[in-house]
Amino acid sequence: MSLNIFGMILDVAIIAILAYALLKFYKGLNNNKIPFVALVIISIILIVPLFKGITANAEEIINPKPFLSVDTKHIKLTGTSQKGILTGKTLSNAMVTLKDTYGVDKNINVKADNKGNFTAKNLDNNTDYKIVSSKNGKKSNSVKVSVSDIPDSAYTKFHIKNANDVGTLTLNNGNDNTVSVSGTASPHSTIKITDPDMNYSVVKTLHVKSDGKWATTLNGPGTGENDKKEKEYDFSARVKNRATKNDDSIFIENPNHEKKKDIKSNTAKSSDSETNDSSSSNGKVPTEYKLALRRANRYAKVMNMSQQGIYDQLTSQFGDGFSAEAAQYAVDNVKVNWDENALKKAKDYQDKMSMSPNDIQEQLTSQYGEEFTQEQADYAIQHLND
Repeated sequence: MSLNIFGMILDVAIIAILAYALLKFYKGLNNNKIPFVALVIISIILIVPLFKGITANAEEIINPKPFLSVDTKHIKLTGTSQKGILTGKTLSNAMVTLKDTYGVDKNINVKADNKGNFTAKNLDNNTDYKIVSSKNGKKSNSVKVSVSDIPDSAYTKFHIKNANDVGTLTLNNGNDNTVSVSGTASPHSTIKITDPDMNYSVVKTLHVKSDGKWATTLNGPGTGENDKKEKEYDFSARVKNRATKNDDSIFIENPNHEKKKDIKSNTAKSSDSETNDSSSSNGKVPTEYKLALRRANRYAKVMNMSQQGIYDQLTSQFGDGFSAEAAQYAVDNVKVNWDENALKKAKDYQDKMSMSPNDIQEQLTSQYGEEFTQEQADYAIQHLND
């Protein structure tokens, strides 16, 4: 602003000097007015841009272009923080807009106070924001700010006892087909147990007491020849002011399952062995593959992610960090309708963000968005209003 004031004063001074020179020159003339007329024309040519400069500087002084400065461009969530907070400075009473660069979340708008200070709250974790300040139709240059992921310390504490590396438990002795499950969690938290085979419906809800201990019993798989060898349950734990811990699962293994298979002929056993050997040398799926598939199932069935999106999340060093082979096995074996996943995502964009069909389709197929195939996105758009 000081430069604008200096420029305006300079322009006024030049005009004053020209006017004074014209007046002195006019008083020194005799009868020949031609040189004076010529000087007046030249002065006008010079004065017009000077007046324009005065007007522009005055406009900038009265209605300046907003500036924007932030206290940090990298917001690191620590402790129990689940949302980011950004502070900065701009023009007094200016509007500051934070826009998710991926276009998923709604804009955050905050107004600066009389001194130009502003505070933006509830910034989502693991998100980049483009920030602009605006006032009286003018906008500042944009600033990009990144928010880190939620730290482990912010999650509800949760642990399952007596499970092996892949979260497998064995049925209790006897014929009740149940298994005892226990562990620890944050005091007064709520634990929900869901069944992936029943569309992740809640089968039990536990309320942890002040000592942080919990225990329950769960049904295992059947012993019929067509029953699965393992029964999966997913756990989530939530306590007030903490993020939900929801990436724990267990597999209940039926020790009698193989005995049921013993009644088959030796030929059938040999055939089964050959089939299993095609996936691994010892006939068993590697632990990493099973863990990756478990994660992939959740991403597909709970978060409605695309096949490519799940693969990227599984292999990313900022995601799950699985090997490419484990991730490929997982996405190849997830049982989900990818067209329906694309449709569910499309409806979310339509209902929650009021996006147009064209914008939704672009978001669904973008490598920076959902990464569905073009055919899956087309299906979603065609059935968007069904």
